[in-house]
Amino acid sequence: MLVLTFLIIFQTEMLTNGGFENWSGGLPDSWVKETYEYQVYPESTRVYEGHYSAKFILRSTATQRLTQYITNLTPGNQYVYSLYVYDPDTMGKIRGYLRFYNEEGAQIAYFYTNYSHTDTTLWQFLQSDTFICPQGAETLHVEIRLYDENTWEDGDSAVLYVDSLSLLDLGPAPEPPYHSISEIQGPSTSSPFNDSIVTTSGIVTAVFRNNFFIEEYPGGVRKGLYIYRGSVSSPAVHIGDSVVVKGKVTEYYGNTQLQNLFEVDIIDSNHPLPDPIVMSPQDTITEDHEGVFVFLENAECINDSLGHGEWEINYRFISTSRDTFLHVDDMGVSYTPTVGAHYSIYGVITFTYGFFKIEPRTEADIRFLEVEESSKTNNIPATIILHTPDLSIAYPRGNWKIYSINGRCLKAGKGPVKANLFRKGIYFLKLNERTLKILRN
Repeated sequence: MLVLTFLIIFQTEMLTNGGFENWSGGLPDSWVKETYEYQVYPESTRVYEGHYSAKFILRSTATQRLTQYITNLTPGNQYVYSLYVYDPDTMGKIRGYLRFYNEEGAQIAYFYTNYSHTDTTLWQFLQSDTFICPQGAETLHVEIRLYDENTWEDGDSAVLYVDSLSLLDLGPAPEPPYHSISEIQGPSTSSPFNDSIVTTSGIVTAVFRNNFFIEEYPGGVRKGLYIYRGSVSSPAVHIGDSVVVKGKVTEYYGNTQLQNLFEVDIIDSNHPLPDPIVMSPQDTITEDHEGVFVFLENAECINDSLGHGEWEINYRFISTSRDTFLHVDDMGVSYTPTVGAHYSIYGVITFTYGFFKIEPRTEADIRFLEVEESSKTNNIPATIILHTPDLSIAYPRGNWKIYSINGRCLKAGKGPVKANLFRKGIYFLKLNERTLKILRN
């Protein structure tokens, strides 16, 4: 006897008037203009199916939106969004866009389709990846977005057509596969699970507003990960929490992170933190340290005015595009350093705008080192800042080096050094002896 098994998938259409068959007051029923630099009309001669499509005339370089609001959401369910676009105009393009909001009106996740393109005279099918409704979602904005193609001039317009939109609720999502943080980070610069929905877990090592870092216990290279929640604040997480998180792996401008979370579970609290990786200025920050909790033993400030609250220290990093000095960022704490001073710094390593950076969590993570401490720590000598060229330094024994403000060695020697050999400015004098006498000419 032959037994046939059928898999029945229940799908619920969430959109109303997705085919633009009903119009009143100059707009398709159930749709709202969120911006106003375009016109939309019922079109009966160019349709994908049914009697009407929506004809858009774009008259702006700014992004324009026609939106339908969905409230009967089910967190944890899968959804997929699709639309048909006829785009014969090289001056504009369209894509579908979705934004989830919580009960406070804060955006907590977003998804989108590809853009339309103009190399075909046929209707194009645009569809998002299957996505999962996040925890705390109260409202979903289903959008048609219109974009200028950077060819618009005063008086120009782009004409585009949209038809047969659909937002399907596919029912409860299957449990995402579990991958450890080290598996998610993988062996190279990009995650092998990029754009995949996964489950992972770790110990919270740093919290910055609603976003946080987690790390496998007991710590190590390629075992840290940034968790991006945007405006989502619940559940509140704290340093030392052991958490399980579910979301989408994303490479955000080179930084591996988990975003569009649909579940965060706190297993327990006050867990011991992973041991920080202890690093000296002779060590180099690389992709291995992304997301990882570290301790920099003796960081010398070599530039205190990078802008955006950042300052530069004498630890090097190497990325695919740069080989330069590490930045100290202010995601958690704003700190005013002194050029030439030495600090010990706890924090997590992140990668933004092409630079590796350390993110101290509180001001307590940054400790000023006295000259004696910095000399003993890692055997790095003290620093003297020469503000004027009218100094000579009597240093009869031991070796010395003079560096520029950017950390480049300008001159090295032994015995007395004449500061007036250099132009007026700020320089660093590094000594391997602690006995020093400064004389004025």
